[in-house]
Amino acid sequence: MKSLSNPKIFIIRLSSIGDIILTTALIRIIRNSHPEHELYYITDKKYSSILRYNRHLNGTIVYDKSMNVAESINFSRQLNPEMTKKDIVIDLHNNLRTSLIKFFLKAKKVSVSKNRIFKLALTTFQKNISGKHLSIPQLYFDTAAKAMKLEDDGLGLEFWLESDKAAGKYLPHERQKSVSDTPKITIAPGATYFTKRWLPENFLAVAQMLHKKFNAEISLVGGESDIELCQYIEENFKQGSISNHAGKLDLVQSATLIRESDLLLTNDTGMMHVAAAMQTPVVAIFGSSVKDLGFEPYRTPNIVLESELDCRPCSHIGRKSCPKGHFNCMKSILPQHVVTNIAQLLGK
Repeated sequence: MKSLSNPKIFIIRLSSIGDIILTTALIRIIRNSHPEHELYYITDKKYSSILRYNRHLNGTIVYDKSMNVAESINFSRQLNPEMTKKDIVIDLHNNLRTSLIKFFLKAKKVSVSKNRIFKLALTTFQKNISGKHLSIPQLYFDTAAKAMKLEDDGLGLEFWLESDKAAGKYLPHERQKSVSDTPKITIAPGATYFTKRWLPENFLAVAQMLHKKFNAEISLVGGESDIELCQYIEENFKQGSISNHAGKLDLVQSATLIRESDLLLTNDTGMMHVAAAMQTPVVAIFGSSVKDLGFEPYRTPNIVLESELDCRPCSHIGRKSCPKGHFNCMKSILPQHVVTNIAQLLGK
């Protein structure tokens, strides 16, 4: 990072895909509200590609989560000479690692609330004790607004591609809704935790219905952990060809595929937020999570499908198994219902 005389703002969010994308509206708002500031983003190297082409940033500072305590302290001290008390650090992660980074910095600091009591009440007693529904991007905005004056522009999330940077503007903000006679539908059937994954056979059934009913072009997307799942769908797809990209695309390439799609069908995962950033309509299936946790698709056409069960949510991040043993939050959502909602969102 080159030292300049302008005041600086540092945003910290180390992971993960969706969480970082959910900060991107704030990046733009800060840039437009405070053009005189330099704006930097501190994140883990694994996720830095999300911000590679973002023209609102002066730079990305890469943190390695494999660092030990001494190395993290040294990382912070190397940042410190660049800072003054006029600078601002906005911690949108607020964990032990980011607290260690902040500790040695001279700048003014604000940190996002983890809302632990709210999450505990919601996932333990299934009670929204605040009675409010606050989206995560709004929570990030409110955090930053403690340190500076900001004005919400009403726009959504961003995942800049090289084509956007070349155009000098974020193209999805100008996206016009139009669906061809052969809609391009991408399916992201994976998720890190079991309780966030809809049944593989149901994704297969939906893919076949969409191809038969709308002559849709179906693509599968996912990481290396989703290869086996997507192979199952591909090998059992009997309605024609299906494009399986699982494990073959990096994050930027996956984002490009989603931008070029007419709709994304997904679980509650990072790909859902990628689609929101691309202004690609989203049908999202929520199992153990709920919209009250704040992670629903943000400012993009969407439908969230979920079961009204009194055991939801059982976790804010997902579980390895259903604590009740029945997994009805996912099993009760049927393929035909999903197809009906996809058709609605596509205007078919």
